[in-house]
Amino acid sequence: MKTKYLILFTITICGLLSFSTKKINSDFLINNSIILGEINYAGMLGKDVDSPEAQVFIKTLKGKTEVNRDVPDFPHLMYLEEGVEIIVNKDFAIHAIFLCNPNIFYKTGFKGYLPYGLKMTDTREQVEAKLGKGEAQGGHFNVDCSWKTKNIEINYKGNDIADMQNKIVTIQFRTWEK
Repeated sequence: MKTKYLILFTITICGLLSFSTKKINSDFLINNSIILGEINYAGMLGKDVDSPEAQVFIKTLKGKTEVNRDVPDFPHLMYLEEGVEIIVNKDFAIHAIFLCNPNIFYKTGFKGYLPYGLKMTDTREQVEAKLGKGEAQGGHFNVDCSWKTKNIEINYKGNDIADMQNKIVTIQFRTWEK
């Protein structure tokens, strides 16, 4: 297990150090952390972090990778400079991808491609105009809305479930336990 972490960390760092501006499969142009083209985040769920689908995205993340093991069965690969957190399970399959706005951990926030015309600056009202009404849950600190058929959950600032002007904190691509 530790060997796979070391290999994953080494591959990720080597890939990050050697990656600059490249054209990948003529579908993606990566330049300065801005992704022009489409990334299928939900399509990476369940895939190994070393899979070609995941590596197309991971190689665009230029910042330092930090590994948070607070939840032993689900290590978090944190790209603090990019506003990205990838959660893997014990077999290194991707369990969730968090795209974050600036906060205490992520100084700059995510600036890459988002599906469905979403923007990290959207309010809940704007998101629902693009995705339809989500299944909302009021949290202790935040409101979460999910679109399970799209594998998306959005966490909004503020805990008032009726406030449609709440701004996005994180966009999460994940699966739900049955």
